[in-house]
Amino acid sequence: MAKTITINSDKFTAALEKISEKEVEIKGASINDALCAYSYELLKGPTKGDTLNRKGAHIVHDDLQIKFDQLDVFFAHLEYYNFDVIDRSKLELNSSGTDFTQTSLRRYYKSIDMPSRIVKTATTILSKRKNILIFCSLIEEAKAVQKRIPGSAILTGETKKEERERILSQFKKGVIKCLINVGVLTTGFDYPALEAVLMARSTMSLSLYYQIVGRVMRIFTYPDGTKKIGWFIDMGGNINFFGKIETMQIKQTEEGLFSIWNNGRQLTNVPFIK
Repeated sequence: MAKTITINSDKFTAALEKISEKEVEIKGASINDALCAYSYELLKGPTKGDTLNRKGAHIVHDDLQIKFDQLDVFFAHLEYYNFDVIDRSKLELNSSGTDFTQTSLRRYYKSIDMPSRIVKTATTILSKRKNILIFCSLIEEAKAVQKRIPGSAILTGETKKEERERILSQFKKGVIKCLINVGVLTTGFDYPALEAVLMARSTMSLSLYYQIVGRVMRIFTYPDGTKKIGWFIDMGGNINFFGKIETMQIKQTEEGLFSIWNNGRQLTNVPFIK
């Protein structure tokens, strides 16, 4: 099985130019990051000038494995902003201990007027960024936010397919600047020009956190040639809990077991304490 490689940034093109065509004959190769299905494939042909597509799942050449180990590729540069609005100690875990109960979220959000805090933060971000995608925990909370941000839209599991497609199309065209969603855009949503994600919720799920951050990590180049710098804004204490994506590592024990670590803390295969 191919080794998993954690990758970020956008130095891939320059690195490819340093690899001679004689060094590596590429028939097909791809990389996955540690947790999500971001995989890319080098199409058949000479190294220089090949294009990238989201396909594949395995590295098939050992020499490519070595090359990719040395690169810093594929993810846009991120700036993290941490606002400790939510006190996680006030929330209750579900029976499996994997996340927080909606009852405790609803009670706590009401006590701190969470929609007002989200609106204030999102409005500030929109004064500096072209668009924003907001992740909320509760549908009623998302609706309250949507009513107070002019021109915004909302997506939930209740949104019909035709309406969902219309909203996403307008968001990508820039007609809608602010999109609020509850549990529907964590995967399968690809919008490289997305500039900011506001995570207005807490979670105990590493995979959910990673998926949400991943929405703003797509590389995008503006018409003037400059690269996008994505903003990830956290209101739920998730950055403090999990750390930055770029510093996550996969470690293997002497017994051959794998786990994800960040800043000296083990994040998988251990019980979490909120």
